[in-house]
Amino acid sequence: MGEEPRKDCRSWEEDIYWSHFQYIHFSQFLHAGFEQRLAIPEKFARNLKSKLPDTVNLKSPCGALWEVSLTANENTLFFDQGWQEFVKDHSLQENDILVFKYNGESRFDVLVFNGQSMCENAASYFLRKREHEEHDIGCQTKRKNSQNSAEVVITSPGDGSGSSLPKKPRNKEIYTPVIVNKKAQRGIKFNSPTVRMRGTDTSTEDAEVKPDIDRKKKVLQAAQATLTHEGFIAVMKPTHVSRKFFMNVPYAWITKHIACREKQLVTLRIKEKTWTMRLLCYRKDRNRQRGGLAGGWKNFVVDNKLHESDVCVFEPGSLTDKEIILDVNIFRVVPL
Repeated sequence: MGEEPRKDCRSWEEDIYWSHFQYIHFSQFLHAGFEQRLAIPEKFARNLKSKLPDTVNLKSPCGALWEVSLTANENTLFFDQGWQEFVKDHSLQENDILVFKYNGESRFDVLVFNGQSMCENAASYFLRKREHEEHDIGCQTKRKNSQNSAEVVITSPGDGSGSSLPKKPRNKEIYTPVIVNKKAQRGIKFNSPTVRMRGTDTSTEDAEVKPDIDRKKKVLQAAQATLTHEGFIAVMKPTHVSRKFFMNVPYAWITKHIACREKQLVTLRIKEKTWTMRLLCYRKDRNRQRGGLAGGWKNFVVDNKLHESDVCVFEPGSLTDKEIILDVNIFRVVPL
């Protein structure tokens, strides 16, 4: 009896993780023979093989990309053609540890750890790709990056003082790729150079706009004023509008209005436009159940440019055994 809830809990956790998490990680020790190709963990390959393309990019800590093909041998998936160059350029050794972060499309961000010290290989942040040796040191080359990246143009100060960058001609610009998000920006400090941003971040979070607390309260109060006793309200959290793209639905509302099935579909409607997604129902523990919107919720978030702290009011449009339609009203902390 005591093991039943644990089994159910594992079922919904696994389903949400492999189906709805934006980023998936795995690690791999480099054993003998790793120089030619590297096996991908069987569980990762089994769950994501249908999503993986034939060719992927491995992104080094320095920001450069290595194109590597994926090949299958029986039930094992390998990093194959192009992997040899990645190994040589990073001077990988047997027993080193690599941590891979899959972005859900065709890129793996890779961290390199020394097998003896168990610490990151510092040199991996400053290496240069063989085909770019004619450029500046490290990864200070202009590259086109993924949709979550942008270019930062760092202009050297007039007298060169106060900067740890190598000496360059006074008017030369250095291009460095960076990930534009709040965590990354907190870790980057520029003392004397002038920084100009180019490009846009397609994330639903705008790192530059920080609405104040008063604005958030007013938006929430405005949303609550429109809420009926048949609907429910949700304040957007980071896990709702980025990363996991999973939004909890009050289970009290679910049990009152609908019979939640294992594969329940829900349609969200704004005026004439609709989005269909899954409503997941699962057991939090022996006494509590939970529900949430997934599989299609991300499209709703992106299409409607939802941000953290925005408020959504959900009202029943149609609740029958055949269809569940919820009309949505969005209250934004930052006007579009």
